[in-house]
Amino acid sequence: MVKFRCNRRFQVLFLLPLLVFSLTACPGNPPPAPDFAISLNPTSLTVQQGSSGTTRLTITPQNGFTGTVNLELVGAPNGVTLSPTSVNVTGSDPVLQDLTVSVAASVAPGTYNLQVRATSGSLTKTANLSLTVTAASTEARLVPEVAGVSSNGLRFTVKVFLEGVSTDWGGFEFRATFDNPGFRLSNATTGDLTAACILDFDSNSGRVAAICPSDINGSGHIATLTIERQSPSQATTLSLVDGLLTLSDFSELPLAPGSVRLE
Repeated sequence: MVKFRCNRRFQVLFLLPLLVFSLTACPGNPPPAPDFAISLNPTSLTVQQGSSGTTRLTITPQNGFTGTVNLELVGAPNGVTLSPTSVNVTGSDPVLQDLTVSVAASVAPGTYNLQVRATSGSLTKTANLSLTVTAASTEARLVPEVAGVSSNGLRFTVKVFLEGVSTDWGGFEFRATFDNPGFRLSNATTGDLTAACILDFDSNSGRVAAICPSDINGSGHIATLTIERQSPSQATTLSLVDGLLTLSDFSELPLAPGSVRLE
């Protein structure tokens, strides 16, 4: 029987190539993939109907991430929108971006639990945002005022004012009604605020409507009505009902009715 004796020197010489091979064949872990993180401040907003609020988004790039991050609101009801909808990350520093959350006048008051979703390629991040929608503090309403009476007492000039509105709008409609059949709407024209608008009316139904070529902001004189009566001894209450204001996002804001006595 032949015995193989290995001295310490032979063992070192034999193991050294194996160690070199092991170090060469098993390189270190690969570098982490590019990534990013997001956060919001504040994480809750309270916004009135027809208004908007702002929160600040922070995008923190990691491991050399760059690119376009697309943004969207998750869980938002119709009439709630986010802008901007994308942010570019071009360097290693955190990117700060103010986000505007707009609430149409048609959105019901209440608290909505939303998320801002940020997506870039296969990467998706979310941040929670609580949105509380409150009713407009001032009621939008129609206010008629008698501006004059003809010399024979058979014709009234009534100016119609829009009050309690601070947002942009592009049209309106309402109906003029009387509690005395001896009165009727004989004419309607635009007001100081709506001089560039196209106005239409129907003397039979009393409907008055206008479409404006560009948005108008706020309240003011929107129409002038001519009301005729059969006899100077007659009196009535003119009521403006079924009022709607068409806002810039094409949603509709109900207008509280107004009335004035004609006698």
